[in-house]
Amino acid sequence: MPTLDDLPPGLRTSLAALTAGEFGLFSTAEALADGVNHETLRAVTRAGVLVRVTHGYYAPRDTSLHRKDRHRRQTSAARRRNPQTVSSHHSALLEMELPAFAADLETAHLTHRTSPSNRRRAGCLIHRADHTVAHLEPGSATVGCADAVLQVGLGNPLATLVAADQAVRTDKVTLTDLRSRATSFAGHPGRSLMVAMLDHVDPSSESPAETLARHALTRLGHDVTPQLPIVAEGNSYRVDFALGRLVLEIDGMMKYLPAARDKDDSRTVEEIIRAERAREAAIVRAGHPVLRMTWSEIVTPAATSATTTSTVSSRSC
Repeated sequence: MPTLDDLPPGLRTSLAALTAGEFGLFSTAEALADGVNHETLRAVTRAGVLVRVTHGYYAPRDTSLHRKDRHRRQTSAARRRNPQTVSSHHSALLEMELPAFAADLETAHLTHRTSPSNRRRAGCLIHRADHTVAHLEPGSATVGCADAVLQVGLGNPLATLVAADQAVRTDKVTLTDLRSRATSFAGHPGRSLMVAMLDHVDPSSESPAETLARHALTRLGHDVTPQLPIVAEGNSYRVDFALGRLVLEIDGMMKYLPAARDKDDSRTVEEIIRAERAREAAIVRAGHPVLRMTWSEIVTPAATSATTTSTVSSRSC
């Protein structure tokens, strides 16, 4: 697949300047002003050097871009195309580096500052103006954090819980702020279930998986202690959950990725796995059986949840 470096020098220079901003986004109008005409844009896009992000906006093709970053790029382009809008719902959450549980990342969500009607365009839903934009500063790019956390819960209450845990944990918002802003959503369909989730917010959860597992186990009647320190063989280990003497650990790949570890942690994945096994063995020898749960088990519907709960109950006795 060709890249910018494979283009003729003059065109390469023009496109390098046009793509210098965030995500490499530029508009057709900017390209025309720089001497790159419609025919050239179409040709370079057909060749695979550029992708059309939305109508009138392009960026360099980047197959390594994470789907969340692709969504952020799409949202940025949609907002530039519609300058009287701000990012909202899960699109705002992702810009704030908060989790967007079960979100449709193919659709950017914006809220218009003044329009009284909703509009849908390819890859974009523009919500009508409401209380979330009433007091925003003119240069604001997103709705407020509390509003974004609450907006997503109108369609999926668990999305509010997942986002709220992390937002409170990272000091982006307080539970008091969330409860206060929730009063502004009076009359919105889904509000009662969304507000009910605020009673379950617990910033000790370190990931969406922990939030969902804690909520599911609590709803099923288990007395769950999150982030419990356990002393074993002279070391103190903090476990994801404890149900009596039973330890529940959430399996996932995130902990093995460099971005999720301390900057001073230079261990290889193999070294981390060996350390995890040694840690688990010490916890078991200290009298705490360990049950591991995967993401698929956490988010699987009732039948699998019932099986998991049965295992938890039998091993915690």
